[in-house]
Formats: sequence, structure tokens, C-alpha cells
Amino acid sequence: MRIRATVVLWVALLPVGAEVSAAEPRISFEEQAVVVEGLAAEAEAVLLGVGRGVAGFVPYQMSVAEVVAADAAGAARLELAEPLPTISVWVAVALADGGYALAAPEGSEVRQVAPPKRAIPASLARLEDARRSLQVLWVRPAGDPPAAGAGGWTARVVDGSGLDGDSAEDRRLSIVLDLLEPLGTSPPPRTPVASGDVLVGIDLETLEVYAVRLGA
Repeated sequence: MRIRATVVLWVALLPVGAEVSAAEPRISFEEQAVVVEGLAAEAEAVLLGVGRGVAGFVPYQMSVAEVVAADAAGAARLELAEPLPTISVWVAVALADGGYALAAPEGSEVRQVAPPKRAIPASLARLEDARRSLQVLWVRPAGDPPAAGAGGWTARVVDGSGLDGDSAEDRRLSIVLDLLEPLGTSPPPRTPVASGDVLVGIDLETLEVYAVRLGA
């Protein structure tokens, strides 16, 4: 059974240049799966989801980050270990061109916010955010012809943890992007961030989400 979704598509750019064109995928939901459509045949996408649910009266937090491969019709699906949490938000980013979509299952909503001002310092190697916890995703599309170093990287970052670059519990995150974990067959991440890269942040407490594709 296919579940209706509330879907928001957004291409936002840092104020450093022109838009990088890419087609947006589409996200839909089943009882225990997430489907990404609109990809090129046999192409790959990163699928990121964060949510909350209850299993046997026990609350739990879900965080999923996977590379999914499309079939010949351009559709990819991710089977979940547990039923789809109603309270969740999902992001799909095409690894070929950086096109992306945001979506939430019926009964939830996409609480989309603007990325923090001056989120990327001049070093282009960190993501700065005044939050206590964040699931961050960085994708470097392969492009055409494919570029070296393309891939997707993610991490769950909590204020004061080892991935918080300032190592202080100060309600601010300074995320060192080179420390993110590679997804699938992605190589280790290498900063600086570049034109066409996609950065996504999901607040683990509020499920607010932002996404941005850097300009040329």
C-alpha cells in the first residue's frame, strides 16, 4: 500500500553564484519502505531519514542513511527494519547531479527552515549551526563527466561530542566535514566544499530540516 506524502522541493543557493541545474527526484512511502523515483535508470541516490516512533509502548528515535540504486525505470526502494515512523522527515539526493527532494509521510510535515547564516566559514571545511544535535549530510555529485572524489557522507553530531569541532557544550555545533562517515562506496570526504555540493541538516530534536546546493 502506497502512503501519500507531503512533499517539498527546494533548491536554495548560498549567495556565491548561479544555480546548478539538476532534476529533482520524488519520494513516496509504503508501510515499511521508502521509494525514490525520477532517477536515471540504474542511478544511485542517498536517502536520509530521521524520525520518532513507538514500539511496544517504548519510544525510539530512527536515523537512516543509505545509498539506494534505481532499477531500469529510475525507481529505488529502501526496506525498513521497522514500520515507517509517522513522525519523520526524509531527504533524497541524486548522486549523479545533486537533484534533491524533501518529504514526510502523511500525518507528519516537512518543517523546512533556512540554513544558518554564514553556515560555511571561509575555510569551506566546517558547518556551523546553533543547535544541540544535527544529522548532517554532504553530497558531492559525480557530474558529467564524473568528477573525482564524488560521494555522500553523513554523521549524527551532538553538542560537545567528538564530531563537534569546538568540543564544548555551548549549544553550538562546529562540524568538521572531513570527519563525516562515507556512505556506500564513497571515498573518504575531502574539503573544501565545492560548487554543486549539497548540504543537508536535520535537527534531531525538532526535525526541522534545511538543504542547500552551493552555487558556481
